Amino acid sequence: MANTLPFMQFYVSAWIQDTQTLTLAAKGAWMDLLCQLWLSETPGQKTWRPKELKTLLRLADDAALQEYLTDLQQVADIHFLDSEEHETGVYDKTTTHITIKNRRIVRDFQNLSKRKERHKRYNDKRTTQQRRPHDTATTPVQPQNDGQKLEVRSYIKKEKNKKNPCGVPLAGVPAATGSGSSPPGKTTAVWQAYSQAYEIRYHVTPTRNARVNGQLAQFLTRVPIDEAPEIARFYVRHPEKFYLAKQHPVWILLRDAEGLRTQWQTNTQITSGALTLIDKQAQITSAMQIFQTSQNGVTHDGPGHQSQDHASPDGLPPPDGHYAYTETD
Repeated sequence: MANTLPFMQFYVSAWIQDTQTLTLAAKGAWMDLLCQLWLSETPGQKTWRPKELKTLLRLADDAALQEYLTDLQQVADIHFLDSEEHETGVYDKTTTHITIKNRRIVRDFQNLSKRKERHKRYNDKRTTQQRRPHDTATTPVQPQNDGQKLEVRSYIKKEKNKKNPCGVPLAGVPAATGSGSSPPGKTTAVWQAYSQAYEIRYHVTPTRNARVNGQLAQFLTRVPIDEAPEIARFYVRHPEKFYLAKQHPVWILLRDAEGLRTQWQTNTQITSGALTLIDKQAQITSAMQIFQTSQNGVTHDGPGHQSQDHASPDGLPPPDGHYAYTETD
């Protein structure tokens, strides 16, 4: 069987080590032969007539072919056969066929065939298990008449609509799929509120899967259940830049559950831009207070006193370098 793979593994270190004693021309010839061996009907091994091999390697006479084959015997298994298919051991005039074999390609292809066989057995086993009946609802029934056909269809329909006590569909009956359908549970109300608000904002239905269901269930453990739908609706309408960039996923609703509940209760939407503005206003207010405090310290020394910079009535400094302090009425 021919090899259908369009590529083969090239072992660089093995190539360098094995071809150290070959001439440059012999290395080129060996690379061409390796490609032919990989594409052979029996990968890793191929037989040529001497004339075919000389044409492939573009050699003029038997002497040049013999020289090449002598060099290549260092890296390949080469067998010389005569007309009666007896191995001669050397290339001479009696040689009618030349078989060249590369052990590594043979081994690689054998391992590849084994892997394919293992994968085939595994897939066949899985297919058999999937076809094996699991319960009476999926067991094929051979109807004897039209009345029995009707009875079987009615029974299967009842089994599909039946739930076990845990609320999980019976085995063999496919559960409802799609982003908007799921078994009823404690997360239904919050999902409906979130989904409706999401469709209004983005005009698409949000994705619902097992991960989203788990996040919604955790969300209900962090906020009151009766408030959860309104908080989810408030979250989808929130204009926070990060929420918009992520398109309001459920995991952010879970992450900021308590903060979103506080904003919903106080009817405020705190965004990153608003926080930056509040921070700037606080800085300005703090700077104004410091400025006013410094001005008060220059003009007044305290209640009932004038500034230390106040001069005497005649415009001259008081004697001995001291300032006169005057009591105010």
